[in-house]
Amino acid sequence: MSRFRSVALFVAALAVAASPVIALGEGSGDSALDLVLLCRDQFHKEGLADSHLRVPRSAPWLALREGDIRGLEGHLAEGNLDDEDLPAWIREWSAHAGRSARKLADRLTPEGRAALRERMGPLHHQGDFAREILSAYLNLGEREARRFRSLPAGDRREWVEKTLDELEPSIKTKGRFARKIALAPLSPFVYGWMGQHILREYYGPKTPEFEQYIVYSPALKSLAGDPKSDRLESLLSRYSPIIVQEIPKEPDYPPTDDLIGRLVWRKGPEGGVVLEPDVRRPAVYAYAQRRRIGGEDLIQLIYTHWYAEHPPLKFADAEAGKLEGLTIRITLDTRKRPLVYETIYDCGCYHRMYVSRRLETLARERFGEPLSGKTFSIEKKTRFKIDLVVLDALRDPEPGEHPILFCWAAYHLPGKIALGRVEEFAKGKRLGEKRYALLPYAELENSEWNGISLGVFNPQGLIWGGGRREGLLLSPSGIYYAGHPRQRGTQMIHFDQEDFEDPNLFTEHLRWPGIPKE
Repeated sequence: MSRFRSVALFVAALAVAASPVIALGEGSGDSALDLVLLCRDQFHKEGLADSHLRVPRSAPWLALREGDIRGLEGHLAEGNLDDEDLPAWIREWSAHAGRSARKLADRLTPEGRAALRERMGPLHHQGDFAREILSAYLNLGEREARRFRSLPAGDRREWVEKTLDELEPSIKTKGRFARKIALAPLSPFVYGWMGQHILREYYGPKTPEFEQYIVYSPALKSLAGDPKSDRLESLLSRYSPIIVQEIPKEPDYPPTDDLIGRLVWRKGPEGGVVLEPDVRRPAVYAYAQRRRIGGEDLIQLIYTHWYAEHPPLKFADAEAGKLEGLTIRITLDTRKRPLVYETIYDCGCYHRMYVSRRLETLARERFGEPLSGKTFSIEKKTRFKIDLVVLDALRDPEPGEHPILFCWAAYHLPGKIALGRVEEFAKGKRLGEKRYALLPYAELENSEWNGISLGVFNPQGLIWGGGRREGLLLSPSGIYYAGHPRQRGTQMIHFDQEDFEDPNLFTEHLRWPGIPKE
């Protein structure tokens, strides 16, 4: 037996012994486990990871998103561990891990891929390489789900606690304390800069006084589905935003910086590859997720679009940089109507909210008039933290009506969401309308160059080539690469004060009245 095989079997035995979930056979008798451990080892050697997933150290065949973690914590706090959904969650987490491993295997160097095949030895049956990897993860996930289902209540609690305890650190907080200590002398300057930034932020909906603008509307067949259906694809199409983009007449930067497009890899001027939007093919990337908010299981629809650059708008502009993404998130109520709209830059900056009038009316009935200094009854004052800002209360959309997102030129501020006709709000010259393709967000994570899977994000969840000077300037605060556009699941808001994915964001930081039932 080779030295590697001996080590692999020893590690496998340790992993099985440490696992709170599944009792497996002797080392080489469990090819699925061996394959997962081999993949993990090779990925680690090449520094490959999915930053929006967190893996329990003793169960590397599982991978949890931030919302999964919060949901599991909620079940633990409520003592609701008999829920029949939990085994299904475990299967889903193994699918996350398997799909991630399959994608990372495509990103291995040719040498790394060959090494993994060689080390797999008899585990590799000359079949579809990626399919074998996915099958191994799903196999272990299925066994784990069955075992969890058979556990008594006490052991289920132990399983949940250990799984949460052994999650690998999140890239969103990893190393933050060390950065603060190392750069402590610079902290007064940094926090002063952050303070003035907060003071000059806008706290009301902006009027789109555009001299001229272009309208991006969803293509009729984007993520096609029955518009009356409650399937996620149909909901994504139903509420896909109309984007109204300001276009200045004589900008002092490339005019294409204000156009959106499908992100593609191109050959660079010096022989490398560069990432940029193809503005001839406008695109919005979308996905849906389920979150338990205020005791209800709700659907969130997330849309992201990309510009080539945030151009420098002043001397030594720290916020300028290549590639800029904006996100709009729509949380639906139990009847699949918009309840809350949110906008942020993909780096997590400038988080703003819009609530439905039904939700604001319910908040006013329960809590009374708005608090001093606030515009809406649902807004809350939080001690020692930045408050969530609500810009407007919107009516329900009419059938077939899409929310309108107004974006300013150059710095691409998502400064207003409205319902109605574009001309009711933007009075300038309309330059025309373009149809955008509504694409799965996963396309960003699996984009290719010459048949090689690169993805647009690096292993830390940062978009390739999107660095900002403010990332260096704000590093003494512990903020991780401030201003750098990030992958889903890794975004923090309010200078890393809050996690954008936290299902408790609304209930803890608003005067949350519950979900309107009418």
